[in-house]
Amino acid sequence: MFYNASPQIFEKAKILRKDMTATELKLWEIIKGKKILGLRFRAQHPIDVYIADFYCHPIKLVVEVDGGIHKSNNQKEYDIGR
Repeated sequence: MFYNASPQIFEKAKILRKDMTATELKLWEIIKGKKILGLRFRAQHPIDVYIADFYCHPIKLVVEVDGGIHKSNNQKEYDIGR
């Protein structure tokens, strides 16, 4: 389920869970606790070298919440590679 994520990625995900953006927190309030069709979502979930904002394993769904950080040229290039 974590698809070869390294210990460093797990640590970064833990930090991101504690520091979610306002938009991520709003969405998290809606989807946490199996409120959507009884499906469990995980916040800031490690997948290989990436961290998905939200992940639902039974249906293999990744949800990314884009914000202002994605407007920089460096981040745009990184996102394309992802």
